[in-house]
Amino acid sequence: MQLVEISRDGSKVRRKILASLGRRDRLRDAGALDRLLVSGARLSRRVAVLADRSTAAEGLPCRVTGPGLVFERVRQLSGCKGALRAALRGRCFRFDAERAVFLAVLHSLLTPGSDRSAIDWKASQIVAGASALDFQHPHREMA
Repeated sequence: MQLVEISRDGSKVRRKILASLGRRDRLRDAGALDRLLVSGARLSRRVAVLADRSTAAEGLPCRVTGPGLVFERVRQLSGCKGALRAALRGRCFRFDAERAVFLAVLHSLLTPGSDRSAIDWKASQIVAGASALDFQHPHREMA
């Protein structure tokens, strides 16, 4: 296993070996490479580590990005974003009410269930602007 930097020089692809990590069949700890990559990605501004559910079982954090991105785009293209912002204009909230509504609707669409289950669900999702919201915000906004 090697850590390789790949770059393009015109039409040619250049590979530069940065480090040799050893033979894959001789790794003692199967999760060691996963932990190394996650640690390295934390220091990077341009690299993200995408993990699957099996990685989360090994104790590494795993969060879902897809639904938040897809429904965010649908919301923008459909005009819902502007309509909701117009409806909320002039009302005073101490939190981003539009984000709270979006989060509550997204939770209802993807995993209908109790409000308590939304706490665990929110922690497993990456939704822009949702990290600043407490659980009570979407619940109160929708009520």
